[in-house]
Amino acid sequence: MIRIKEQEADSRGEISVNEVEPQALIKPTVEAPRRFVLDSFAVLAYLNDEEGADQVEEILKGARAGEMEVYMHVVNLGEIFYLTMRQEDETAAYKVYGTVRRYPVTFIEDLSEDLLLTAGRFKAKNAIAYADTFAAATAKLKDATLVTGDPEYKPLEGEIDILWIGSVE
Repeated sequence: MIRIKEQEADSRGEISVNEVEPQALIKPTVEAPRRFVLDSFAVLAYLNDEEGADQVEEILKGARAGEMEVYMHVVNLGEIFYLTMRQEDETAAYKVYGTVRRYPVTFIEDLSEDLLLTAGRFKAKNAIAYADTFAAATAKLKDATLVTGDPEYKPLEGEIDILWIGSVE
């Protein structure tokens, strides 16, 4: 342990040297991890190595390192499952499901009143798929940034923070 010497006057006015612990001039602050919510668009872009995959990869690396918190609602995981099953087959859908489940992501199974009403409000006011409202509501309630390239989220830009990946039209 490093010690520094400090001079101080004793009661008789004589100066003595004492060893003391060094004090930091500026206390380091620990920045809270950034929070992200992945929607199905972002995950599928990553899985298919499409435009925006590199941004999703960086977020997942940050989550593995403990520098970021990453969430996904299970409704959106179900969306990935059915989209993969439609494009390929059921075996591929289960494989993708298992792969995504191993990502450093907290999967939200919340169907609380807050989440349902937030999702319902987003759906009522905007032309957006109902499954997408769960990603948006999760981002809103977790005070997180939604990661997507789906232009359906455009009307929600004032309501939630969005990280646009790929080329959004």
